[in-house]
Amino acid sequence: SIYKPTAFEGSLVFKILIFLLDDQNRIQSSEELVYMNTKFPMFGCQPQYSIYLLYPTQPRRINITYYVRIDVFGINVIDNKIQYRSSWNFDIPFQKFLPVYRSVIEITIPEQVTRATVSCSDYNLTCIHGYCVQYVNTLKTFCHCHEGYSGISCDVKDDCSHCLKGSLCIGRGLNN
Repeated sequence: SIYKPTAFEGSLVFKILIFLLDDQNRIQSSEELVYMNTKFPMFGCQPQYSIYLLYPTQPRRINITYYVRIDVFGINVIDNKIQYRSSWNFDIPFQKFLPVYRSVIEITIPEQVTRATVSCSDYNLTCIHGYCVQYVNTLKTFCHCHEGYSGISCDVKDDCSHCLKGSLCIGRGLNN
């Protein structure tokens, strides 16, 4: 489920990116949702989504640790500006011996940008082409890469020629 405070502007649309990442911060599987800032007529009913993130190989390699990351971007439809809002991190429990795991996740999109930028040195991180950010729901941190870079330290240059003009290049998965 996705909740948003009522103070959002009507001209804001949210792009929600959901990733299955490995321990090297490589995208293994992904889904994206578009959440429009509309009022739901039925007693504050909020949308619910069912998505499936699949391991890239079957059987899954048990020596690799996976986790789910959700990134939210706000898109102002008036001036078409994209702004990073926040990120969540969810561990996948029992992944060493369970072949599948079902999780129910509820996020609340913050009214303001919650980019809790932290000092990389405090967390023994080196973000070459990015900055250190703390997740909204945990004390864990990650390198939020500048456009055109990916990887655990934002050191992998991405070819963004596949992106449309005015879009945001955030990295590529294994199959694209």
